[in-house]
Amino acid sequence: MRTFDPATPAHADLAPLADHPWTRGTHRDATAHLVRLGWTPCGVGDWAVGLRSPSGHLAARVCPFDPAYAAFLDLCRRCDGNPYLPRVERAEALDGGGTMTVMEFLRPVEAPVADAVRRQWHERPTPVPASTRHARTGPAGDAPDAPAAVEPAPATADRATADPATGDSVAAGPVVPAPVVADDPDFAAVHRAACDVNAAYRASMPWWDGIDLNAGNVRRALDGRLTLIDIFCMDGASLYAQVLADARVVRERMGEEHTRHLLDIPYIARESTPEEIDALRRAWER
Repeated sequence: MRTFDPATPAHADLAPLADHPWTRGTHRDATAHLVRLGWTPCGVGDWAVGLRSPSGHLAARVCPFDPAYAAFLDLCRRCDGNPYLPRVERAEALDGGGTMTVMEFLRPVEAPVADAVRRQWHERPTPVPASTRHARTGPAGDAPDAPAAVEPAPATADRATADPATGDSVAAGPVVPAPVVADDPDFAAVHRAACDVNAAYRASMPWWDGIDLNAGNVRRALDGRLTLIDIFCMDGASLYAQVLADARVVRERMGEEHTRHLLDIPYIARESTPEEIDALRRAWER
C-alpha cells in the first residue's frame, strides 16, 4: 500500500521478499523463508505468528487460516494513510488459505493508554452501514454490534508493581497520561470505516463475530503514534464446533481451497489437549 524510501533500512528488509513465489507455499514455507532471510520470531497469537525484520523496522504476520484478517486489510486499504492504522507493505495469499503480511513494527502500549483508546472507541456512536444508510439494521438483518462494556480509564495512572519479596507497591515508572483521541477526525474516520467493513463481512462471512478491540489491538508505531491492529474476529468457538459436528459444512460454506490449514492455528496447538487435537483431525478428515 505504501513503500519505504529506498534509502531506509526497511527497504533493505523488503527487497528480498519481492520475487518470492508466496502463493506456491504454505504458512510453514513462508515462515521458514523469512527465518532464512534473517527475520526473527517475536510473537504468537491465536491465529498467527509474528516475525521481526533484520533491521527491526518491520514485522511479518504469517497465519494458516484467519478470514477475519482479510477484513482488517480491507480497512487498511479503505483508510490508506490514516495514522491510526499500520503501514502495510505487502499482503500475500498463501497456498491453502493462509496469508503473509508485512507491515511496520508496532510496540505494545501501557495499559492506561490502551484502556483510554478502547473506551473512546466504544463511546463513539455506531454509524448506520454505508450500504444501508436508510435502514436500522445491518445487511444481514441483525442490529449493528453493540459497544462492549469498558471500564472508564483514569486520566493518568501510575505503573506500579508489587515487590516480589514484600508484596509492597513499588513505582515502576512515571505517570502515563491517557491520550484523548475521540475528537480526532482520523480516529473518527477509522471507526466509521470499521463499522462499514464489519457490516459487509457480517452479511457475507460465515461464523463472523465482529469488531473486537482489546488492549492488545492498541499499539504504538516506532514514530510514536498510536495504532489499531487486527480489530475484527471470527466466532472461532462456533466454527470449530461445526468442524466437530460436520466438517463438510465448513468446507462448503468457506471453500476447501481457503480452509486447507484450518487446524494449524496457534490457538489449537497451545490450548488443546492431545485428545482434542485428535478429535478435530479425525472430524476434518471424515
